[in-house]
Amino acid sequence: MSSLATSSEALNICLASGRLAGYPWALQRSTRAVHTSAAASAAPRLRRPSFRPSYTEEFPDESNSSPSASRDDVRASGPPQAAARRLARSEPREDARFPLYAANDQQTMLSERLEAALDGQPSQLGQAASAFEQLQQAGGFPSDATCEALVRRLLKAQRFDSAWSVWRKCQDRQVSFCMNTYQTALAMASKAKKHERVLSIFRALQAAGYTPNLIVYCTAISSMAQSKKAALLRSGRRLWAELCASDLVLDAAAYRIGVNVCVESGDLPAAQGVVGSMRAAGLPADIQAHNILLKGYTKEGRLAQIPRLVADIKNEGLKLNSVSYATLIEAHARAGQLTAAQNWAAAAEMDGVGMEPYVATALLKAHVQAGDLKAGEKQLRRIHTDYRRRKAAVPAMAWGMLLDGYVQAGDLQAARSLLQKMADIGAEMTVTCWNMLLRGYAERGRDGRQGIKWVMERMTKTGCPPDTTTYNTLMGEAVRGNDPKRALGLYDRMCDTGGPQINICDTVTYTIRMKANLKLGQFDEVERLFIELDSKGVATVDRIALNVYVESLSRADRMQEANVMLARADNLAVAEGVGPPVEAHGTVVQGYAARGDLDQASHSLRRFIEAGGRPDLRMYSSIVNAAMRCKDYQLAMQMVRRMEADGYRVDKGRYQDLFTQLSRDEKEGDGTAGRPNEQLERFKFWLGLPNNYYT
Repeated sequence: MSSLATSSEALNICLASGRLAGYPWALQRSTRAVHTSAAASAAPRLRRPSFRPSYTEEFPDESNSSPSASRDDVRASGPPQAAARRLARSEPREDARFPLYAANDQQTMLSERLEAALDGQPSQLGQAASAFEQLQQAGGFPSDATCEALVRRLLKAQRFDSAWSVWRKCQDRQVSFCMNTYQTALAMASKAKKHERVLSIFRALQAAGYTPNLIVYCTAISSMAQSKKAALLRSGRRLWAELCASDLVLDAAAYRIGVNVCVESGDLPAAQGVVGSMRAAGLPADIQAHNILLKGYTKEGRLAQIPRLVADIKNEGLKLNSVSYATLIEAHARAGQLTAAQNWAAAAEMDGVGMEPYVATALLKAHVQAGDLKAGEKQLRRIHTDYRRRKAAVPAMAWGMLLDGYVQAGDLQAARSLLQKMADIGAEMTVTCWNMLLRGYAERGRDGRQGIKWVMERMTKTGCPPDTTTYNTLMGEAVRGNDPKRALGLYDRMCDTGGPQINICDTVTYTIRMKANLKLGQFDEVERLFIELDSKGVATVDRIALNVYVESLSRADRMQEANVMLARADNLAVAEGVGPPVEAHGTVVQGYAARGDLDQASHSLRRFIEAGGRPDLRMYSSIVNAAMRCKDYQLAMQMVRRMEADGYRVDKGRYQDLFTQLSRDEKEGDGTAGRPNEQLERFKFWLGLPNNYYT
């Protein structure tokens, strides 16, 4: 049936049934069909693409549609809830915010551009994403099938931020996808370590009416365990409970993931219980599961339990492998027990494991952590000899461990010599190694700028292009050196560099740009950057970004908004299992102190202490200074006593100078030093100034 006949029929149905709400929609389609029919002979008709996105191999295709199905046919399979939503969206809508079809020529043109870009080469994906955004801004929205195709193509190209932007808009419109799309999105989000998005995708899959399979559950739980955030770890435990309560049959890999999420959340008895459930299910507990348990106990510093765990492993007829020994070596090295770490390395050789890469690099790391860099260099030579015998290259990670040790010890000349040795023997010179040395010079400030120049020149000569971390290090050094304009100029150069190694949406990059603009007093720009970081989902808002934004709001005297962001920073700290951020609380206290609002400044300080925080010297000093200016010497005295009780060394000379300056200003103002009072004389006595406290 032609589009003209279909549109005319829709128009007649609306008129006959009295459904006038659909009349403008039907009339528009009918009018457009007439124009299209008239122009058909004059211009070639744009073919509606029969596109079916190619599925990735991460999951089996659970849709029952044939490989030759069209893009619209992909929608045929799915849960009843999704079908009901699609049926509801097939009716004309009165809601002008969500027009079903393009309402004007601009929307039609953008829709066709989007379809054409999707049918084109992968290089046209940027045009497709741009057309999607423009269509949104013009008030239109593509079909469900087009949305799904765009999301899948972006995921396949690993353009996850763009895919996530499209995904969120589709979720706002209640667009449902086929099961395979949810699975692919989940896998890609997990691979990109976007753990919050993994949880969001998993719940969207359930909301669409699909039942998660074992792979979906395991991918989501594993991602939650990797997040290290308390809230996400709790979500991982809930997902594990859901999986155990389901009818799915768990395999050994699923049980290992269950052990890991319990270990990462700090529940070691529950982790041991999962190992027991594994045995009860008829699956022998393998060495991988026991290694995860070992990791949990060593992470908690419970080294006294190690002999019992090792005995349990051997009693089950299992043998420690290289991962087991590496875990034990690293655990004792972290505890400062270098001798015990060396003993475990010797046990590995006696047990026939030998100096496998895991064991050798763990022992190298132990020497570096103990500060014995000469022994570390000796161990690295041993690793190099062993790898040369195998005709293999030493991993860059091994070189990086010793290099990082020299940088942390401040021996940058030794670090440069090590890099030269790497070059002489043809070792892999990664950008990570160069960034370590660059960081060492950047921490020296102006004194390290010649070294920074040398590193950048060597990176160019060795064909190692700078990455995001390189530019973040340079920008951070500029901000710390009170040169914010140079930092912003480096960001412009970073954008011009481009390339796959550059990510301008990095959270650290955003935060450094915010700091640079804060130093320039450009509070509006700080706010714009934070909103862009937060609302577009281009990166994760962390505590440092929130601290900078709170400081910007406080310095701009927007204290109510600063308190709102402060509460958010507190919630994030709780979710991450750390104390309240002293930086954000300190800037709020300083903001109230600058106002002279001593009541709110004191209240903010008490709130921070009650939340488990320990005030720093700046927080106390800001209240003391404000109290002296407001002549509230009782509060000033309380604060200095608190400072002393918290173990801070109070600089009395600084307060003597401030008191003298304030007294001079007061005399010049009205010719009097004010009426003395007991609190004033007591404060002068504490300062060591002439006073009448005992008269």
